[in-house]
Amino acid sequence: MKDTGGRPITGVLNAFIFLAKKSLSSLHCEQALAVLVFALMVACSSKDKREIERNLASTHSFLSPVSLADQERNVGEYQRAYELYDSLAKVLGPEEKVYASINGELCRFLSNDTLSMFSLDRLPGAVTASQKVAESLLQGIFETRNGRSGLKDFYHAGALLRSDDKKETFEYFAMLEQLAWCHQMVHGETDSSYFYYKKALDMAGDFEVLSPHIPRLLVQLSEVAITNRDFVAALGYTEDGLRQKPHNKDLHELLILKATLMRRMEKFDSATYYYQLADEKVQLQADTASLAKLLRERALHEMIVNNDSLFRLQMMRLESLPAHFASNAWISSDRLYGFYHFLRGDAQASIDAYERAVAHFSRQKLPDIVQTTEAFWVLSYLYRQLGQYDKAEKNIFAGIVYFSPYKNAPFSWEVVTSPEVSNRGFNFVNYQQLAEIELQRYKDRSSDQESLRRSFEIYQLIDSLMFQQIRAVEEDALLMFLRIGRMVYSGAIEASFHLHQLTQDTAFLNQAHMYMERSKGLITYQDLLARNQEYFLEVPEEFRTTELQLKAQIAAMKRSYAYDSREMTALLRKADDYYADMQDKYPNYYKAKYQINPDSYTHYADMADAREATFVQYFVNDDYVYALSYGGEGRFERVEVDAPFTTALNVLETQLAKLPNRQGGAAKEAFMESSALLYNKLLRPLGNIQKSLLVIPDGALAYLPFEVLATEVAVSFRDAPYLIKTCEVNYAPSLQIYALNQGKNGLPTDEVVAYSFTKSLGELDALPGTKREVALLGKVFSGSDVQVRTNEEVTRQRLIDDMVAAGDIIHLGLHASSSLADKLENKIDCYSPTGLDQDALYGYEIAPLSIKAHTVVLTACQSAFGPVVEGEGTYSLARAFKQAGVANVVASLWNLSDGTTSSLVGSFYEGISQGESAATSLSLAKRKYLKNADELMAHPHFWSGLVCQGQ
Repeated sequence: MKDTGGRPITGVLNAFIFLAKKSLSSLHCEQALAVLVFALMVACSSKDKREIERNLASTHSFLSPVSLADQERNVGEYQRAYELYDSLAKVLGPEEKVYASINGELCRFLSNDTLSMFSLDRLPGAVTASQKVAESLLQGIFETRNGRSGLKDFYHAGALLRSDDKKETFEYFAMLEQLAWCHQMVHGETDSSYFYYKKALDMAGDFEVLSPHIPRLLVQLSEVAITNRDFVAALGYTEDGLRQKPHNKDLHELLILKATLMRRMEKFDSATYYYQLADEKVQLQADTASLAKLLRERALHEMIVNNDSLFRLQMMRLESLPAHFASNAWISSDRLYGFYHFLRGDAQASIDAYERAVAHFSRQKLPDIVQTTEAFWVLSYLYRQLGQYDKAEKNIFAGIVYFSPYKNAPFSWEVVTSPEVSNRGFNFVNYQQLAEIELQRYKDRSSDQESLRRSFEIYQLIDSLMFQQIRAVEEDALLMFLRIGRMVYSGAIEASFHLHQLTQDTAFLNQAHMYMERSKGLITYQDLLARNQEYFLEVPEEFRTTELQLKAQIAAMKRSYAYDSREMTALLRKADDYYADMQDKYPNYYKAKYQINPDSYTHYADMADAREATFVQYFVNDDYVYALSYGGEGRFERVEVDAPFTTALNVLETQLAKLPNRQGGAAKEAFMESSALLYNKLLRPLGNIQKSLLVIPDGALAYLPFEVLATEVAVSFRDAPYLIKTCEVNYAPSLQIYALNQGKNGLPTDEVVAYSFTKSLGELDALPGTKREVALLGKVFSGSDVQVRTNEEVTRQRLIDDMVAAGDIIHLGLHASSSLADKLENKIDCYSPTGLDQDALYGYEIAPLSIKAHTVVLTACQSAFGPVVEGEGTYSLARAFKQAGVANVVASLWNLSDGTTSSLVGSFYEGISQGESAATSLSLAKRKYLKNADELMAHPHFWSGLVCQGQ
């Protein structure tokens, strides 16, 4: 059969008939009709063709096959669009043929088809602007899928579209998504990747025709968030995707992601459930690509929960996948077996498996960034543990440069520090490994000072990069990032210590100071910055307050375990938009929240000297306690965390927290010996301590009241030479937080609000001692406006109202509690006016308040106690009040004795009324108490539990 021009058309018609049948079988009737009509038109004369077109125009709303192909492309049905374009390219006129050919190949590649056999040379040349855009997109995708950067081509396509005012087209949408993919997979730049995926998602939300792409984009955003360790945000994107009611591959990907997130959040039972659900759905649809991914994740899950039999079952399934997936399955198997043996301590088996995986990666055009980086990191770590530093160095260098222009370059320090390598978002973890290798070389061979200096220089490089790469804005994600940062700073402080010991150069002292400051209190510092109107005057107060409110709302949702609720997703989206707005409108303010640049060591040393004080900052890791003193001589020391040190710390913490008895004996002797031992380790090496001491604690030292440390072993609690007898003691989360509270001395006492329970109310027991505390307040501040709230007046809302309105001092003689297992469970118990026995005000609800009072006293139990979170500090009620801007917070480390506390509090307020600072007033109160106490009541349990974070 031939057309009117004598051309054979049987093959073309057969192709169209095939497409029509396929469309009908998929219930795409409109597509089938269009294909059949177009096939008929191909076979007709020009006259008959015009007649058909006239009849269709008058009787039916009809899309041309080209428009239909465009429609399929726009909604993400890339395979169907490719089939239409491919068939159309065989019969269309010259200009339309170019359009169909280029868009057909574009759709083939967007459907993740292989590029390995493709040559751009076989496509017809682009002529029109639209064709040139598609050609640039195609070229960029081709480069990206072959492991090369396609950014230039994508940017060119974007420029063409903007110049032609076509920012609302599918081509512009495709350009955004492919830009994101290129930044993620080729360049490892998760921040840029997130930015472009988000813009593509916003565009898909604005145009209904693009809405089918939303589930896939949410999958991509979730994966980027996981890479950034922002698991709560990732869960929000995943849940949002599932609520789109996706089908097939998108559904499978989202279920796998949810299971993986449950695993990463250590909700292992939920993870198992979602892995099983994903397995059922994947097998039902025979989605082998998703099955391969699922089996990798399930095997990793079973490995982590120590279910070896199920791990091996998933590995068998993975290794039996069809030949098309065999290569990736082998890589996954070697990588998973490598990690399996790594977790179980079999170094050689792990090395063998990871070496095989690396060999596979080298043959891939676009290897997985996470898996490749993991392989090189583990290999380097294991070789370092075996003392094979050259091999360790070689492997971590390979991991550092693998996704850079220097992929196959030999080891070179110039390459290590080059911007093309160092600016990659995932590299600071690899740099940490390299720094540790050099530091370990020095420790094994103390004469190798060159390795020590290199280690120091790498830590400086990491420090300059790390906080620039924070993308996470949700608190748990930021804390995970800070925990990694803390591991970096642990090595950096050690390198600084060795170099300072060798050279006595104050530059190393200053660097250690910087690392210590950046290793703690970042989130508290952020919140104080948000409410401090003296900084960044151009940022409106309402804008700052929004951030604090969002954080509190997200914390409340997390506490109720509503991680996967619509409300949590909406809050996370709102927070995401808020921080994007901050970065756009107030970039300097945004940077200041993450790029912490504390004042120098000399600045704080001068401050200490001006106040005739000693500041001491501690950093604790598994092996050592580092102590850096400011003022006077200024020393940088470290002590080993050995068995005697650990035992002494445990003795003090245990005995201080429980009510003592008169028997004394061995317990008393152990306490005295421990008190003196800790003084000798923590304070004596620092030389002369001034009469005022500011302590920046770290780790377990956060639970230790330094006032009880004694200069020598004593036999009497009453007569022991405690530090408090010669020195007033004050505490702060960090020096920069302490500095933010400067200028708030001179404590007015015009307005005082006091709370207490003088009688029992259901489960709320009476606190008779607090009645005495309140009475003393009225007596000491007799000329002031003292308002007392008792019993039924102690409601959650009244507390909030008073905290916002009260002018000078708030006294909280109430019940409180905290949990070492959950940082959100620190709370003040309140009376419930709704008929329930009690209500509560949580720390995360206090933190966003703008509290006017300069001093808050919490004689409530455990108000300075809580879990110590690496990278931030103690999550306690005291911390919440510091976040809320209170200059002086006096709080308790354990359950206080109701009777003796009132005596201490009375003396404390006497000092305040006489113009003394909060820290001085509390120290004087403790000395007065000791002077009048008998041997039993002089036990530090009764007087050292209240500590001051203030001036």
